[in-house]
Amino acid sequence: MAKAKFNKAQREAHLVTVADMYLAGRRQVDIAAALGVDQSMVSRYLATLQERWQVAANERLEARKARELARLDRLEREYWVGWTRSTQNAETTVNRSKSTTVKAFTTEAGLIDVPAQESEMTRTSRGQAGDPRFLDGVMRCIEMRLRVIGGFAPAKVDISDLREKSDSELVNEFAELVDAARARAGSGDSGGA
Repeated sequence: MAKAKFNKAQREAHLVTVADMYLAGRRQVDIAAALGVDQSMVSRYLATLQERWQVAANERLEARKARELARLDRLEREYWVGWTRSTQNAETTVNRSKSTTVKAFTTEAGLIDVPAQESEMTRTSRGQAGDPRFLDGVMRCIEMRLRVIGGFAPAKVDISDLREKSDSELVNEFAELVDAARARAGSGDSGGA
């Protein structure tokens, strides 16, 4: 086939068609025949599409990271508000009332006893040290933020003494490491958004 020249609009239209057909499982030769171009042109179109898809995927991933980081920031602010409230004095008010009688003067009977309620209000203020669960929440937010941005370095494992251990010992050690990692991950996920 002769090499055809396409303007930008035609190339973009071809890219849409190539993407649709490729994602539907069509072969490059079939796509080329449908467009009336060489298979090598379809290959170049697919390379362009792959680059665009990769850029779009990275942008979506970055947008997701940014959204999750914003959610973590909001959650951390809520934890700090809770911490501040938990350090303020706790005030308690107690109302006590008791039945009593008071003297009242009437024109018919003179001085008489009348039932009445006497009330007394007591207010107490007690200092607080703060609820450490809020600080745990702040710490979990910080850890999650570091995970999202890739702030944790991979753990190094010393394998020099592996040859001296039996298979069952190695399996047990590996199981302990997995259990410890799961416990750390579980404690970081509780109470999240």
